[in-house]
Amino acid sequence: MSESIVTPDIPQLLAALERRALDTSASPSGPLWGQLERIPWVRVLGLARFWEAPTAPDFAQSVSDWVTGLSGLGQPLLFALIGGPRGVQIYVGIEDLGAEALLRASLAAAFPGILLEEGAALTLGSSLEALGYFNHQGRLTGIPDLKNLSGDDSRNRASVPQVTVSAVQPRLERLMRGLYGRSWGYFVRATPLSAREALQRSEAYVAQLSAISGMVDWQQSKQAQELQTVGPNRQRSESESLNRTVTDYRARRCRDLLERQALRYQIGQAQGLWTVDVHCFTPDATTLGPLRALLSAVFAGPESSPEPVRTFASRLDSRTPAEDFSTVLHSGELAGLLQLPAQEFPGYRITSYAPFDTDPLPAEAGQDINIGKILDGGRPTGNWFLVPQQDLVKHGLVVGVTGSGKTNTLFYILEKCWRQGIPFLVVEPAKSEYRDLRAVAGMESLQVYTLGDETVAPLRLNPFEFEMGPAGRIHVQTHIDYLKSVFNAAFILYAPMPYVLETCLHEVYQDQGWDLTTGLNRRLSPELHVTAAQSWSIFPTLSDLYRKIEAVVERLGYEERIKMDVRAGLQTRVGSLMLGSKGLMLDTPHSVPMGQLLSRPTVLELERIGNDDEKAFLIGLLLMRLYEYRRLQSQGGAAGMHLQHIAVFEEAHRLLKNVPTQVETEAANVKGQAVEVFTNMLSEIRAYGQGVLIAEQIPTKLAPDAIKNTNLKLLHRIVAADDRDIMGGTMNLDEPQKRFVASLPTGRAVAYAEGADGAFLLEIPNFKRRLESQRASDRMIAEVMQPVVQTALYDPAPGYCDTIERVVGRFDSGLHDGALDILRHPDFPRTWARYTLSALLSPSQVIQGYRNLLTLQRGLTGGLGANQEQQIMLALLLHAAAEHFAVRGRQYNWAYPVAEELRVSFVTVLAPVVRQYPANEDLPTCLSDAALSVWQAYAVQYQQQVRREVGPFAACVHCNRRCLYRYEVALWVSDRVLERDFSTIMRDTRNDLEMWKQLAQISERMAQQVVVGVDASIVREIALCYATQMGPRLGLSSINQLKLVSNISRALAHRGA
Repeated sequence: MSESIVTPDIPQLLAALERRALDTSASPSGPLWGQLERIPWVRVLGLARFWEAPTAPDFAQSVSDWVTGLSGLGQPLLFALIGGPRGVQIYVGIEDLGAEALLRASLAAAFPGILLEEGAALTLGSSLEALGYFNHQGRLTGIPDLKNLSGDDSRNRASVPQVTVSAVQPRLERLMRGLYGRSWGYFVRATPLSAREALQRSEAYVAQLSAISGMVDWQQSKQAQELQTVGPNRQRSESESLNRTVTDYRARRCRDLLERQALRYQIGQAQGLWTVDVHCFTPDATTLGPLRALLSAVFAGPESSPEPVRTFASRLDSRTPAEDFSTVLHSGELAGLLQLPAQEFPGYRITSYAPFDTDPLPAEAGQDINIGKILDGGRPTGNWFLVPQQDLVKHGLVVGVTGSGKTNTLFYILEKCWRQGIPFLVVEPAKSEYRDLRAVAGMESLQVYTLGDETVAPLRLNPFEFEMGPAGRIHVQTHIDYLKSVFNAAFILYAPMPYVLETCLHEVYQDQGWDLTTGLNRRLSPELHVTAAQSWSIFPTLSDLYRKIEAVVERLGYEERIKMDVRAGLQTRVGSLMLGSKGLMLDTPHSVPMGQLLSRPTVLELERIGNDDEKAFLIGLLLMRLYEYRRLQSQGGAAGMHLQHIAVFEEAHRLLKNVPTQVETEAANVKGQAVEVFTNMLSEIRAYGQGVLIAEQIPTKLAPDAIKNTNLKLLHRIVAADDRDIMGGTMNLDEPQKRFVASLPTGRAVAYAEGADGAFLLEIPNFKRRLESQRASDRMIAEVMQPVVQTALYDPAPGYCDTIERVVGRFDSGLHDGALDILRHPDFPRTWARYTLSALLSPSQVIQGYRNLLTLQRGLTGGLGANQEQQIMLALLLHAAAEHFAVRGRQYNWAYPVAEELRVSFVTVLAPVVRQYPANEDLPTCLSDAALSVWQAYAVQYQQQVRREVGPFAACVHCNRRCLYRYEVALWVSDRVLERDFSTIMRDTRNDLEMWKQLAQISERMAQQVVVGVDASIVREIALCYATQMGPRLGLSSINQLKLVSNISRALAHRGA
């Protein structure tokens, strides 16, 4: 095309502008795949709906700006859209192997949130060639019609049409939808023109326009004059003038096309001009026709001028040069051909989009925890979201559905905290992932406890134990209130169960010697309170509570049906905590010290606890103990506002449930009040330097105060609208941001913290990936934790593991369970009472009386080998002795050191007896001199400790050794058969002497069941004790009790004489 036309040939110029020569041409077919090979193609996986944001740029403008920006590179721009049976693939490339990074950056800048496949596809051409995609080819030429985004085609089509770039409308969707399931391809190659060539072409069109302008309209004039003589002296003259404008419509059309072309090139000088080649191809000849038709429908239109859109089927025999099918387009027009789809298709996603804050919060050098990389439209900004270490004291909440990245986020935060010397405690109700942190450098000291699994790393946690230290102690009444809240929050308790439970809690502490007013233990001297918790069993246990329920329910006087319901309900709930490994963990006199759990990184796994209520109970206990520990520290001045520890509670809704805290005036809301207690703990514990991180899947299940009382909030993917609303309301999220959260990929989170006016979008480093190949097995944890769990703290009874052979873990559970089965058998209490009292009164019964215990054991567990039998009897001895002296300590109000001293003496003598007894031989006849000396000292001390000046019953005045026999005899006093016989004789015997004689016989017969191998005088004393206790049981007055015992005493004396 010449740059200037002096005398334009209008028909020829029109044909040139409209490129009519192509109407009779066929595009050549060639090896197209080479143009797609060795190109660093970047696959576009999808877009984010950035154009829907209120302040977002026009979508078409973004495409045009992107193309304009690439025009200055001087490198061809390539675009490929490949359709197949399973979906579509979209690729963008630049013919420069070193331009991939630049292309990716430009795409990310133009399309916020764009999804790009990692790595480049360098063999796209050969891959498609192998599949036969280039078997049938076609071309497209012409200028695409730039329809506006709304699809409104009713614009004013003036002689100079509007060609603003904002008029681009998404259109490739029609092509993709029309060819669903077929194999086809659409390929655009655009080579930028240099600025000089663009200027030359623009000037040429301006010159042509100047030449043609004068040929469109011209003026035509015609004049005529007529002179006529009408008289001798007069003439008449007439003249006529005609002027008209003549228009050459072919020249006018030529001018309009030139004006449009000049304007296009003028825009191109600003935006960039490109030589564009558009190809289509398909392996199937039947698809090429529909493909061409759809391309025409998509791109052709009234404004496809001056060069209309044409499509061609390529032919091998075509002699038309391939370059004749190129079209020069400016960047705005080219953008219409490269427009990325704004709708989703298989293989191409459209995700949500929302703008977030990007300016990081002010940092404190060396004292910040970096949470994640701040993103802008999905791209890292180079800045980190930092939280001052001290702000973690204000707590944090990490929310997200399963698999969204919560645990990874917590891994990352905890690792950063430990690097700054902040230890942590993780309460993990499900899974066992946090143990893998042992593989992190610097975390080799991580403690892992497997709650409910005694074979790995068990824990000991007495719910009744509270913190005691040099600085003071938690008041027992305060601990009871907290413990009551734990029960109410974890279990469903119907009225009047909460009130009965509260009474039981108070009484079991009183039984152990605790003064509910002063908070001191009456069985300990003041100076011993500091070390008492680990030295003696000064706290109640679940077994104590279980037994207390029976007594309290009976005493409170409810009607029989309510009694049964309350007793069964409470004992079922408490009893479930005493079964198997749970019983070993919770029904224990001592706990693992909180200081030991908090001094270094620790993980408590609750995965083995299957019941959700029981998990909630354990979580509540741990939170309670943590709160009490920090309060006690604060009293001693050891705790301050500075962050000293982080506690992580996974699935916190198990305890901090979203339940109403206000109910009707007449109704009791024990669960709501209990949850409120724990949310208050969370808000208060920050004052003691304790930070808490809560992890939750469903925030609507969480108590609202637990959400509000957290400063740092990290929101991973949440799908449910109500969950997004409640979190959005506390994070200052707008509606687009709340919708965006529903499609967050794994590892990304929305963050909000104090000091921010808006939320941030973060990419959390994939910390878990580095631990995948270093998982910690149960065996590894067991080996690491063995020194921790093989201490006296884990003994089921004092001295247990130093006495019993170790088989599995700390002890043989079979031996332990066998011993407990005997201990709980109905016949055991009397058998044990007979043995202990007889041995106390006659040392020979230490050995001789052992046969009765052994007989009971063989009757219940017959068929055991000699060694196993011996081990069960040792276990039984230790359990029974611990319980015996604990009960006697409560009954006689012994000081704890005294009770322990008596227990040690008792076991020291009896354990060798059990070890030395051969299974098939008689026992030795007597104790060794050393054992006898110990036993005699024990007997003297025991009798001194039980002696009372005044007995509890009116007739105790007749007893010379008050309360020595009281509690052993009480086991027979409760015998209803003996009671019936006793009362029958009193009622039916008419002769008083005969009555006293028969009552004396019953009492003596009963006494002979209580002891064996003792003097007759002792038997009479025990018979008298029996009669003394039967009087009040039968409802006799004090005078009649004295009369009864006095007469039986004379009858016994007469029988003895």
